[in-house]
Amino acid sequence: MGYRETRFGEDVYSFQTLHLIQQKVDIQPAEPKLNLVNIPGADGTKDMSELPGGRLYYKDRKITWTFALYPGDNWDAKHAQVSNALNGKRCTIHLHTDWDWYYEGRVTVKKYNRDKALRQITVEATCAPYKRKVALSGGDFDITTERRDIHLTNTRLPVAPDFYASVETEITWNGMTAVIAPGVWFSSLDIELPEGGGTIGARAISDAGTLRILYREGSL
Repeated sequence: MGYRETRFGEDVYSFQTLHLIQQKVDIQPAEPKLNLVNIPGADGTKDMSELPGGRLYYKDRKITWTFALYPGDNWDAKHAQVSNALNGKRCTIHLHTDWDWYYEGRVTVKKYNRDKALRQITVEATCAPYKRKVALSGGDFDITTERRDIHLTNTRLPVAPDFYASVETEITWNGMTAVIAPGVWFSSLDIELPEGGGTIGARAISDAGTLRILYREGSL
């Protein structure tokens, strides 16, 4: 991609569709949801931000764009085009500098600024804290009646994988065992890949086959 571009949803491009010059993008970091409890008679605070199990949650994050019009473009027509295409829409957001990942959030047209020298449009999105990977992670794994350890990597966001087996399959995770029927997608909130990933044991109960494991990674 030879120009700076943002795609909103599946088919609205800031340059190709809206013919806007992307001057600036400001991505705010995801802010942790902190729970700092003041303890009378003690120094400082007690940090109770992490839930049992060590999970820390984050607030929504803001992304702000500054766009300019190309010379000769009609201001009033562009004003209406951008408003109709973006204002109030909830969609996926792909940035040209990070095309393999996407954000998801609500888009708002914040300001139209026009003077003799410059015509700008400011757009803001309130997004989920994690950006998500476009391509699903995981893959297809051959299994037999002998247990196989399948090592899966994960970026940051804990995620529950989806499983699809060609034959009746037993999987194990952290001492838990589950049997997957063939030809049916299976997932469980009890099977969650933490940051960094983990290992899932798998074996075919009778006949050899394949086990598909798919999940979408999330990163701050």
